[in-house]
Amino acid sequence: MNENVLNEHLFIGGSADGKRLTVEQGARRHEVASVARENSEPTGIGEAVSDPRPHPVPVVETYEEITVTHEGSNHTVYALNAMTSEGILQQLPKHFGTGATFKWGA
Repeated sequence: MNENVLNEHLFIGGSADGKRLTVEQGARRHEVASVARENSEPTGIGEAVSDPRPHPVPVVETYEEITVTHEGSNHTVYALNAMTSEGILQQLPKHFGTGATFKWGA
């Protein structure tokens, strides 16, 4: 039987900022339900009975794997895919202290 190995990783940016979530080993991307989904519920106003849209509309955020190096150790972290390199560098001291660097992917 093939079991999926799960590991816990830090997430930065978006709804999951600062949380440690479980991710399947080797996953380059991971989706997280957004807190914005609370605002995505249909209102019923102006919607036809035959409206083909699913209800409720799921909203997810996609996170990309990055490797953070801090004090000689490498850490797999997931960053919101909408973040720029500068944005990630601004977030790293909050979670790792000064001197952390990163590269995209593993």
